[in-house]
Amino acid sequence: MTNTSLLTVAVQRAPCAIIGVGNALMCDDAFGPAMIRELEGLPLFAQLGERVELVDAGTAGFDLMHQLLGRERVLLLDAVAPRDGEPAGTMRLIEHDELLAMSHHNARGTPHEPSILAALHVADLAGALPQVTLLGVVPADVSMGTHTSEAVRAAMPDVVAWAATWAAE
Repeated sequence: MTNTSLLTVAVQRAPCAIIGVGNALMCDDAFGPAMIRELEGLPLFAQLGERVELVDAGTAGFDLMHQLLGRERVLLLDAVAPRDGEPAGTMRLIEHDELLAMSHHNARGTPHEPSILAALHVADLAGALPQVTLLGVVPADVSMGTHTSEAVRAAMPDVVAWAATWAAE
């Protein structure tokens, strides 16, 4: 059992997690879960299984908090809203401090907020927030459907490389 200040986690879990967030029925919004499936097929991630857990969180919102508890580090993979006219397929890294500031100010960075930001905020208030980084890709198409746009598919190899580096740290 891991004591995390006000919250207690009664499960043994990997200290690090890569968590994919997104709606599998909304084209590029499924980027996070699609990346988890991609990573699951790579030998590196099979070798890191006890240290790095791969989690398809689907359309997680506030319930994401239970995946954060008891971890040291978390990498969130998600579609992110464009900034300053960024084109679809742009990969953006949002580090821990910026995510935490967003959670305190209700700034939007992904389509799943404010619930994901609320989960980060509550975990932080409880003293149980691990080091969280969001690696996102700007979507081209978030309409209903199950295809992934060419722009997002083109970004996936760079995301795999970045996630592998993060997992090996």
